[in-house]
Amino acid sequence: MKVLVFDSVSDRYGSSRICRLIIDSLRVCGHDVHAYCGIERLPLEQQYSSPLRLPLLVMASLRSRPVGYFLQFCSQFLSFGLNCKSIFGKSDLIYCNTLATLPIAFWSRVFGLKTVIHLHETSASPIVRMLGRFILPLSAHCVVCVSDAVARCWLIDRNPKIKVIRNGIPDLTESEVDKLYLRRSYDLTFIGRITEQKGIGVFLAALQYFENNYSECFSSRITVAIAGGPLPGVSIPLELQSTSRFSNLEVVYLGEVDDPGSLFLSTKVACVPSLFQDPFPTVVLEAMRAGCCVVASDIGGSQEALRNARGDLVKAGDLNALVDGIVRQHAEWSSQAIEHNRLAFEAEFTLEHFRARLLGLAILNQDVHE
Repeated sequence: MKVLVFDSVSDRYGSSRICRLIIDSLRVCGHDVHAYCGIERLPLEQQYSSPLRLPLLVMASLRSRPVGYFLQFCSQFLSFGLNCKSIFGKSDLIYCNTLATLPIAFWSRVFGLKTVIHLHETSASPIVRMLGRFILPLSAHCVVCVSDAVARCWLIDRNPKIKVIRNGIPDLTESEVDKLYLRRSYDLTFIGRITEQKGIGVFLAALQYFENNYSECFSSRITVAIAGGPLPGVSIPLELQSTSRFSNLEVVYLGEVDDPGSLFLSTKVACVPSLFQDPFPTVVLEAMRAGCCVVASDIGGSQEALRNARGDLVKAGDLNALVDGIVRQHAEWSSQAIEHNRLAFEAEFTLEHFRARLLGLAILNQDVHE
């Protein structure tokens, strides 16, 4: 089967990383895959062909510059429609990764092609969710949701076209496994986009609480790592520019790191304090893989990832609950916790499990001429 994969963005974060695994998995299965990306924030790797000018549905851009973005989108949408017959070629399946590629799925359906949308997003807007409830099933033969939380958010969890396929990631290498029980440099780590949605504000507030009350919370000075970058064109919070203000904590901001998941091998407790329904945070899987205890918000896909793991689910935005969860998980981290969360990861979230779930989709196995 010839498959065209369209991804919205190439970067270090969840949906982009999962898309690369999707592409590799389809190729391993023997499909002829050509993949394109609309926004290149990192140099395109071997999985992608050259970038295309794709009509991407980016809600943040629409909110920030509604008129300019709308006109630009319409131009790109029509231009892609005029050229998509040659772009699609003799493809048997169009695979659209992320909600931003919905316009491409539209053109795929216009030309009568088998279409999959892989949905990584949630929405806080009731109007957008209601629109999605009707538009998403109409735009594809199959809509893949990365968690039950995503399917419920879009009110499509009972639609027969919807398939929940939770993400999986490659396991540690042998050399990384050898590091599991070595001394860990950081007591606490935050990895992710440096945005309010991801909870960086409440995380920094928790650090300030520990700074003022560290002797009541911990028996010794704790070390904290923060990794990740802001959205393009946005500055990092002033608090991260002056981590030296902490005297009772050792806080280091690492910025963007090439392999964020490996940082968890040096961490006891991973913190994922998202303030929105985070669809299915890859960092939770990476933390479990490394044997970290995890403190995460009790909304979105984190609940599904951590259901068999050692960790705390706390009310989103609740500083006291976050502080208590961090203190509790820091005290409970041990070799037994490492083994427990490693087993929880290996039971469900390895790359092999993900590939089996993905390649089990009927649309990838049926005769395209049916």
